[in-house]
Amino acid sequence: AAKRGVVLAAGKPGKYKAVCQNFSIGTAILWYALQSKARADGWHGDFWHGWQQFHFGVSVVTLGAAVILTVYSLFVYLDSFRSLDLGARR
Repeated sequence: AAKRGVVLAAGKPGKYKAVCQNFSIGTAILWYALQSKARADGWHGDFWHGWQQFHFGVSVVTLGAAVILTVYSLFVYLDSFRSLDLGARR
């Protein structure tokens, strides 16, 4: 497509995927920062354990959504490419 000057723009699934990936990366960075602080200050208690479980759930959901949207956007992209009329293949 690029050789023929056809641009396949990013679609909505790809943009949603990027948002999920960025959110998932943010939760991972926050997890590392909080774990370091918790070890240094000896955080314990129900609130901290509840927060860890909630944070883990959010991380898993956003990463899972990013993976699903990655595969879905791949199929959308391939379908867009297949539907282009690029003429005879060389």
